[in-house]
Amino acid sequence: MRVDTPTGLRGARAWWRKNLKQPLKRHEWGIVIALWVVCFALGAWGLVLDALAAGRAYWMPEIVYQTLHLFTFKSIETTAGTPWQLEAARWLAPTAAIYTASKGLVSVFYDQAQVLRAGLMRRHVIICGLSDKGRLIARSFLERGDRVVVIEKEASRGKLAGSRAEGAVVIAGEADDPEVLRMAGVRHARYVIATCDDATNAEIVVQARALRRDTDGRLDCLVHVQDPGLLDSLGSLAGVLEDPDRFGVRFFNLLEMGARTLLTECPPFGLLADGAAPIAVGMNATDAFGARVLRELAMRWAIRVGPGGPALSLVTLDDATADALSEVLGSDPSLDRLVAVQALGSLASTGAISVAYVLDADPNDATERALALRASLPASTRLVVRYPRAAGLSRLLGDNDANTCGPVEAFPIYERTCSNPDLLLGAQVDEVARGLHEFYGSNVNAKAPDWDHLSETYREASRQQAEWIFRILTDSGFDIVPSAPRGSAVLEFTDDEVERLSRVEHARWCAERALDGWTYAETRDNVLKHHPDLVPWDVLPERVRDYDRKFVRFWPGLLAKPSIGFAVSRG
Repeated sequence: MRVDTPTGLRGARAWWRKNLKQPLKRHEWGIVIALWVVCFALGAWGLVLDALAAGRAYWMPEIVYQTLHLFTFKSIETTAGTPWQLEAARWLAPTAAIYTASKGLVSVFYDQAQVLRAGLMRRHVIICGLSDKGRLIARSFLERGDRVVVIEKEASRGKLAGSRAEGAVVIAGEADDPEVLRMAGVRHARYVIATCDDATNAEIVVQARALRRDTDGRLDCLVHVQDPGLLDSLGSLAGVLEDPDRFGVRFFNLLEMGARTLLTECPPFGLLADGAAPIAVGMNATDAFGARVLRELAMRWAIRVGPGGPALSLVTLDDATADALSEVLGSDPSLDRLVAVQALGSLASTGAISVAYVLDADPNDATERALALRASLPASTRLVVRYPRAAGLSRLLGDNDANTCGPVEAFPIYERTCSNPDLLLGAQVDEVARGLHEFYGSNVNAKAPDWDHLSETYREASRQQAEWIFRILTDSGFDIVPSAPRGSAVLEFTDDEVERLSRVEHARWCAERALDGWTYAETRDNVLKHHPDLVPWDVLPERVRDYDRKFVRFWPGLLAKPSIGFAVSRG
């Protein structure tokens, strides 16, 4: 997916919405009423001064009557020159009247006005569906400075008022209706983000693709898939629908994104083995989100210990989790090799648990379990609790914006995923993945197809590698600063840094292959998933280690490209 980079105009729009438009919107009618009062007072004051200057008596009812004429564009004759108060009122009163009348007309013809606004937009974002996640996504793009159109089938003004007040254009209708998409300006939009049910989202993609013309530029559709299992099956479909110059589609699932974000923001251990005491991670999970977190945990652990390392000690926090994990691991031998499960009651000491993740889907159950665990686990054990939103019970556990490790940490999935446009769009990740593949083609395999003709399977592998670059650098003590100044020097790693990072990158590659079912063999076999390079770094052939070193040295320059815009520095 190609991503627009932030511009000065977008930043100016974001500043305008946050610092001027929204405060003015909140106090709009108070300001209008105050303007009417000021206009009336200035007009009456000026007429009284004019009468006194002419030496004639005035009658207040007549003054009031003439003042009201100012709002109807009627001129008022003066006899002794025009006082500045009256001159100001002559201009302000019609302005107040026009603004009030226009707001009234817009209110009466609200739907038509919204359609007109949408039709005038260019390169905007269309959000289909105004659920909790749709509302948060719309808000995040508005705060970034994008123009946003929201389509929602529920025509309740109360439900739509929040997004409209934040600056979005709101159209009531079925998002999979081609006429509604046309009214939302899909031909001139840059992104369509579908957050409805899976069937509706699929139809939105079909209709948006059919409505797009070759001359309209590129449109990218981001489609939420409610079933994480279905997400894996749809990867190849994205490549079939791809048209490099006209249309692209990417499927995503918030639970999968949430699992990655959870372990990035609340990591159980570093990627670099530090020789500390053995690590155990506590977890309770019985749904798809828990399965995703388990897989991410296994990936991080496999990177930390390298190929052939010990299994991760995973502590189940309840019997239901033990049964669910037994089923998951029994159906996935590659995952089973990386994880050793034990019950909480079998631990010699609960102090061995570094982090405990409470992942109940129901907020009430999660809170009850978290408070019970907090009372039984030592204070040194970090306790992280999953919540859908940063509201209600999650707020009782502490300030989620403080980024500190309190006794209990709430992790609101929707806020952590839907409030980050770059995370949703794949933003810099796609550009980094493209750059990695181009580097691979020019330095390792000259016969590799270019990115536009690469299968979605290999694109996704490059995206995974790109995402891990950021995590590896951060865990290794480097700072990654967005918006690197133009012309700034690009960091060059020392030989020791290259060796250390290359070792981790090789471990990441091995972990990715291991979770995909690959095993070591002296001869490579893509059918049987055998590979000779699935060995520890120290016994890896030197020519293969050089490939990793080349890629690592390339990282800072790649991230500093203008289309990506990150500067890497030593922390």
